[in-house]
Amino acid sequence: MKTPPIDALRRLGNKKYYLLKWYFHFNYHIRDLLNGNKPYLLVYQMGKVGSSTIAKSLLKYRKDYRICQIHTLRKRVLKDEESFFVDNFDFLKTIDEYILIGQYLSKRIKNKSGKTKYKIVTLIRDPIARNISAFFNNLERRIMLQHPVNGNDVGISHNVEELMERFWNDFNQHDVPLIWFNTELKRAFGIDVYSREFPKSKGFDTYHGETADVLLIRLENLRDCAGEAFRQFLGIPDFTLTDVNVGHDKEYSEAYERFLSSVTVPPWYLEMMYNSQYVRHFYTRDEIQGFVDRWGVSASGSKALPMPAPPDTEQMKRAKRTLTFKEALIVIFGDDTYNGCVDQCDSEIVLGWARNCRFPNERLSVELVMDGELLDTVKADLYREDLLEAGIGDGKHAFYYVIPPALKDGRSHAIKARIAGTDRLLINGVRTVRF
Repeated sequence: MKTPPIDALRRLGNKKYYLLKWYFHFNYHIRDLLNGNKPYLLVYQMGKVGSSTIAKSLLKYRKDYRICQIHTLRKRVLKDEESFFVDNFDFLKTIDEYILIGQYLSKRIKNKSGKTKYKIVTLIRDPIARNISAFFNNLERRIMLQHPVNGNDVGISHNVEELMERFWNDFNQHDVPLIWFNTELKRAFGIDVYSREFPKSKGFDTYHGETADVLLIRLENLRDCAGEAFRQFLGIPDFTLTDVNVGHDKEYSEAYERFLSSVTVPPWYLEMMYNSQYVRHFYTRDEIQGFVDRWGVSASGSKALPMPAPPDTEQMKRAKRTLTFKEALIVIFGDDTYNGCVDQCDSEIVLGWARNCRFPNERLSVELVMDGELLDTVKADLYREDLLEAGIGDGKHAFYYVIPPALKDGRSHAIKARIAGTDRLLINGVRTVRF
């Protein structure tokens, strides 16, 4: 999607930057005049969510669209991004084309130029995974600026603690995934992706507005749903993906993989990301649990890298600085760490199930209390096919207790069933039974 003459202009140095910008916008304006009826297909997303793969793949199929890849249409953000390249143009001798395209399209959309609706493809991703990927992408560029002569030799540190410190203090995009849809897509096209429930099991959805139609895909589902999604949205019957910009193929791949395999993020960051509207809207409880398991400490606290406090920056003001890991889980998931139910309680048996939602492979114990006194403790580790079919873990969460004959005195007794070691009662866990 590059314009060949731009490569020559890039070598002319910082003073020629605005000539580059003018040429680029003029070129796009001429294309609009010559191809007025050819609609735009925008791969418009927050960055590091698989957009390059989508844009490259679409070029194989839709020659009847002008395909553009952009991250922002906001004037202030574009100005900030442009300032970075202008200030460093002597060394970089380039500018990311998504900035120039974003500037041009921002004016075009504001002026309501063109008669056809925009087609937009956007993507979402686990925000912590996205932020780490964006951090490494930006870090490589910063090192080259700091060491213009020997940047390739300096490279990126493989020290995880050092990288983690830079992640908190140098990276300024932590909240981008959380606010992007409201500050970008909704502001530019009036489309609110939070206005209705997202089909999480399908992994994609379409939205229609006055000036744009949008296809939104979760990166985690992209391989499985891309064919169906693009068939429905663009009428492409045989869509396949072309991989580009893969992290493990880049210069920083070794440091990136080391970081991913050993990093542990602090509780305040887990809460900030996974208690957000963005994550709650697009991901299921079990998927969020999977993210927490990936980045957070384990139940035993076995991952023990230093836990930094939130940097004292504007975007980190809402971070809950003193949270423990357990407290973060309660905030993210509410007070429903445990769930379970008493399915039957009579003069013969007490039957039910209990599960730890955060650690689904743990087998809980259930305390049975009669008339205020502990009657017995039973293990909830029996298999029930109906639990498995209902999506309750692996189905091995049931318990079964036979009422001892010695208790059958013909009187009514108050029975309670609770998670052992807690005061958490099971659903239907308070019964009055005559033995």
